Amino acid sequence: MRVPADRVPGRVGGGFLVLGHVLKREILCSFSVSTGEMRHRLERCPDRAETRMSFGRPIGSCPSAADRIVDTRIRLETAREWL
Repeated sequence: MRVPADRVPGRVGGGFLVLGHVLKREILCSFSVSTGEMRHRLERCPDRAETRMSFGRPIGSCPSAADRIVDTRIRLETAREWL
């Protein structure tokens, strides 16, 4: 889109600096929300793994399900350290 020079707010080409500053905060806020959601879901996982049955036994007794919960915990701790 073409904008007349007298209608450009700030200086020409300066929008990238503002965008970079705003995006840093946006990424940080989004990352913190995602980390909180991951923690909430991880708290609910062990109960669900013990109560949900598959082939007559809890899915938490399957090594692959337990491995996924552990991997999620590792990812959560890593995300919290980054944050």
